[in-house]
Amino acid sequence: MALKIKIGKTIEHTVKFSMKDGGKDVTHAMTLIISRPDQAALVALADEIKSGGINDDDILRDYLIDWKNQRLVVDEDDKPAAFSQEALELACTVAGVRNVLVGGIIKALVSNVRLEDDARTKN
Repeated sequence: MALKIKIGKTIEHTVKFSMKDGGKDVTHAMTLIISRPDQAALVALADEIKSGGINDDDILRDYLIDWKNQRLVVDEDDKPAAFSQEALELACTVAGVRNVLVGGIIKALVSNVRLEDDARTKN
């Protein structure tokens, strides 16, 4: 009998950020669809980050596979753009957005498994 892990191959993680648009703060949010690495790949990623052997573009390319509910990148009809390399590159031209996306990916990867506290689960 073959065994398998009963969990999906992706993690969904929402990032929320604000930026000035003229004189007012505008909040943007999007749900990142991230490829779930196995433990060995996660350890290798952590080692690469520590050594400087991987950059933000590598992390985006290797782990971000889709997004949803984003409103930062729109088409000519002002509708949210579907995820594509072109749309991602355009989003990353806005100062700070690349950092938010990469930070969201890393946070999702390291915090996607949590120990549930008995006290919390009983309430």
